[in-house]
Amino acid sequence: FFVDNVLPEIENKTKIHIINKDPLKYGIELKNNDYNYIFVDIYNSAEEGIPTYLELKNKLSRIPYCQSFYYQEESIITLLEFEVTNALLKPSSNEISKKLTNYKFVNIYDYRKIFTFKSLLELYKK
Repeated sequence: FFVDNVLPEIENKTKIHIINKDPLKYGIELKNNDYNYIFVDIYNSAEEGIPTYLELKNKLSRIPYCQSFYYQEESIITLLEFEVTNALLKPSSNEISKKLTNYKFVNIYDYRKIFTFKSLLELYKK
């Protein structure tokens, strides 16, 4: 799709390198100055993409000068937020509920903080 529909519309297409490899393996090979921007399109649905998304976010976080964008990222984050909301409202024995017991919620700001992107990634780290 990208090569046929998106790439022809891009002005500086010679600067774009399409890499068709397993991103989890290739992400390990990347160095700090290899790329300025990475777009990852590896899953069909947000639900399907959560494990890979979380693992890649963790691996690519070691490359500070490279921005990364993930297909359906907003949907994935919304699903993560939904799971946290569910765990807060109906605590259970699942991993997220267990991790949330380590948090001290005193006021609304403590709850808001748990929904920051950084906090969500921390909650879902293995």
